[in-house]
Amino acid sequence: MTIFVLPVWGARWDELVDVATDALLGAFWMWLVLLTVWLVASTVL
Repeated sequence: MTIFVLPVWGARWDELVDVATDALLGAFWMWLVLLTVWLVASTVL
């Protein structure tokens, strides 16, 4: 039973890490874009 559980848990763990990494990168780029837009807007206005 343990032999079957570990690979499934490992696969889910890898998937969880991938999703978390994608979410962090997405949030970082979104923050960077918003900061850039805010700086440009404050400079223009």
